[in-house]
Amino acid sequence: MKRSLLAIVSLFLLSLPAWAEEVELTGQEISDILPKIIALGENTSQTFIATGSTTYIDRGRESKGRWRIQADLYCSQWPPSENWACYRVLVQRQPGKLPTTLTWIGNSGNRLVNRVMRSD
Repeated sequence: MKRSLLAIVSLFLLSLPAWAEEVELTGQEISDILPKIIALGENTSQTFIATGSTTYIDRGRESKGRWRIQADLYCSQWPPSENWACYRVLVQRQPGKLPTTLTWIGNSGNRLVNRVMRSD
């Protein structure tokens, strides 16, 4: 009886749709998704243009930079600096839906989580 109940519960749980899971994006996935979203933080927002420009707004103050993909990393440059900083990008993905969060992970392992909003 216990085995039958366990089997039924297991089948039920396996039949449920997958809930959000954090997955790391490939370089191509990063290129595909960034121009379609706005990354929102606490008092911040960032937009991405497919040609490689990006705009970051922090409490109304606007900064313009550039972005590119290097291997499977998102890299950005913010003038006047000529240095590029690169990040792994993870998303909270739900099948068939726009990701709900975007997580940037730098070389030091620091994580910055942004909410995601469609840009159109």
